[in-house]
Amino acid sequence: TWTATTIAEAINILDAATKQLEAQALALEPGGFHERKEAERQTPIHLAIEFDLTDLIAFHKEKGGLVTVCLTRVPNPLEFGITIVDESGQVERFLEKPTW
Repeated sequence: TWTATTIAEAINILDAATKQLEAQALALEPGGFHERKEAERQTPIHLAIEFDLTDLIAFHKEKGGLVTVCLTRVPNPLEFGITIVDESGQVERFLEKPTW
């Protein structure tokens, strides 16, 4: 179990946990899809994120949107994906782990 106090810390922890799972999966026999999935299932990741969402909730209520997405900048967004927003902050498009 890890604890994060910021979104950036949470992303770093999830990234480290993902890399750990990938390393365990690669250690298994090549082509062992079911064995890799079972290893992932047996390695739960518990992450407690402790940061104040008051401003985010107030922003959501003020804008009256159906959904509010909380984003953060990371040094290399290609590892996570990119969100394209317009001038007002409305999401225009998601790019899931682009390869360019």
